[in-house]
Order: sequence, then structure tokens, then C-alpha cells
Amino acid sequence: MARNEATVHSTTTQDRIDRIRELLPEIAQIGDDNLRTIVESIWEQVWRESDWQELGDIPKNPSAPAAPQRVENAWTLITHTRAVAQLSATSAETIKTLHGIDYDRDSLVALALLHDVSKVVEYVGTKDSIAKGHLGKLIQHGVYSAFLMWQHGLSTEMVHGVIAHTPSSRILPQTHEALIVRYTDFLDTDSMLMDAGEELYLS
Repeated sequence: MARNEATVHSTTTQDRIDRIRELLPEIAQIGDDNLRTIVESIWEQVWRESDWQELGDIPKNPSAPAAPQRVENAWTLITHTRAVAQLSATSAETIKTLHGIDYDRDSLVALALLHDVSKVVEYVGTKDSIAKGHLGKLIQHGVYSAFLMWQHGLSTEMVHGVIAHTPSSRILPQTHEALIVRYTDFLDTDSMLMDAGEELYLS
């Protein structure tokens, strides 16, 4: 996997983790210390393996740079990840309150935070122009995320959630946490696509 060695060695692991915590404050909502550390470690690893100098610069997808930027940092991978984490938590709590369907909050938040983490290495370019790189062209979206999650000892159910979140996969969600993340990912993405006049995921 291509990596920018100058970037890799210009900051320490702790510097990168501190920046990840700053960009993704939802990580602090994970109560389990080990799971929280794993989420941070996976984000740090993909960042270190990429050519991106600043995580906050990564667009959500190739159409993002041309989309309406109604607020600062709109259409970025980080903003989308935060939106999915927040939407997932509130949706799950509503379902629990009104329907009595329980869920694992830590697993849900971690899954939401990791669902698109592989895009850090799937895409290459700049904040103004990105495209799928070598890994993104050859490996289905989310597979590298799932590999890292397995490598770090996360449950099969959590790995399943990342595999099942994308329409690129033939696997449909089989857990409440996976189902919620898939729908909130679609909701946030389609809200942006509709605003930009683009084709929706739902179509």
C-alpha cells in the first residue's frame, strides 16, 4: 500500500491519535476502554498508511469537492462519520424507548465510527480533487476496514456491520446495530446527494 514516508515520520503516533480525538469527539462516548483504544488505533493506522497529511481534508467521495459547501467542513469524510455516529445513537435510543428493542451502545458507536474508515486508503488526491486509488479500485469498499477490525480482535458481529453497511455488499444487516448504521449512512449520504442534485443511493 502506498504511503508518504515523509508524512508518516513527521508526526508521532500520539500526535495522530490526539488529532483523531479532536476530529472525532464521538470516540469519547465509547465506554469500554479497550474498544475505544481499538477505534483510535484503526483510524491511526489507516492515516499512517495513506498519503493524506490531514484527515480533516479528505472529501467523503469524488463528487464532494463540487457539492454545495453550506457550512465549514461539509461533505468531508470526518463530518459524515460524525453524522452517522450521532444519527445512529439517537435513532437507536428512539427505537429502544418506543419499541423496547435494545442495542449495544458501545458497539453501535464504534461501528458507526469505523464504517467508512477504509476510505482513508481507498481514495487518493487532495481536498479539491479525489479518486479511487489502487486499493479502492481492487478491493470492495469496507473490506479493509473489516480486516483491521478482525486483526484487532473485534467481534464477528461488528465486522459484519461494516461489511453490510454498503450497497457494494451482497450481505444485508443481521443485527440491530448493523441495520441502524446502514440506514443512517444512507440518510446522511442521500441528504447530501439530494442537496447537490445527484442520484440518491435509494434509486
